Amino acid sequence: MERYYEAQFKELLDLLLRLSYLSIENYSRALQGIFSRDPELCEQVVEADEQIDEMEVRIDQACIDILLMRQPVAKDLRFVTMSMKINTNLERMGDQAVYIARLGCDLSDLPPLKNFFGLPMLGEKAKTAVRTAIDSLVDEDTELARSIAARDPEINRLHRDIIRRILHYMAEEPSKITQAVDLIFLAKAMERVADYGKNIAYEVVYMVDAVDDRHRSTG
Repeated sequence: MERYYEAQFKELLDLLLRLSYLSIENYSRALQGIFSRDPELCEQVVEADEQIDEMEVRIDQACIDILLMRQPVAKDLRFVTMSMKINTNLERMGDQAVYIARLGCDLSDLPPLKNFFGLPMLGEKAKTAVRTAIDSLVDEDTELARSIAARDPEINRLHRDIIRRILHYMAEEPSKITQAVDLIFLAKAMERVADYGKNIAYEVVYMVDAVDDRHRSTG
């Protein structure tokens, strides 16, 4: 028999999916803005963050309402607590998009560099991690969720390789140190976004299987 409060759970999931769309789109916009050296696009990212913040507050309130009014148990309770954690990770992704956009505004005022040292690839891999995590949530697919953690060492290696290449470039081109330092910060922001995707995937596994995988993977 269908739970009489099923609609509240569906509404909460819908809110999470809307927030994920907003966060991923704003992150994509930030990447486009920084790599195309488009300060107007970067400014749009900053402006759009307010909507993401408002959605975060709305989701937190929806979770609190369910906890207080319905007192869920078992998988229902795991879904609500998972939603609160995913909500936080998506909002932090939005914050990283703003940070990237602001770096983009700074870099657009400086002479361009010869290349971005693999940063576009890192940015896309980070976005894919979050998007895949959301797909695993929709399908309750723990195998897909676990695949994100399995790919995390590859992302970490790419991040470290990018940092080494940038540091080498700084030694060769001291006049470009300011731009290069910004790229190091950019790489770290992207690596954090990938971690948010991994965090979301762990929450999906916990919701579906009641298993905490957070300390079972390395890399």
